[in-house]
Amino acid sequence: SKPGYSALRASATGYSSLRAFATGYSALRAFANGYSALRALISKVIL
Repeated sequence: SKPGYSALRASATGYSSLRAFATGYSALRAFANGYSALRALISKVIL
């Protein structure tokens, strides 16, 4: 195997793992936003 090819594959793997991390992070942020909105709704219903 050529060293340039393996380096390219390693960078592609790092890029896809970075994208997966960014997707998980935005999903976590969306969940936190939905959770705070749900808490606001519940507090409005209770109060």
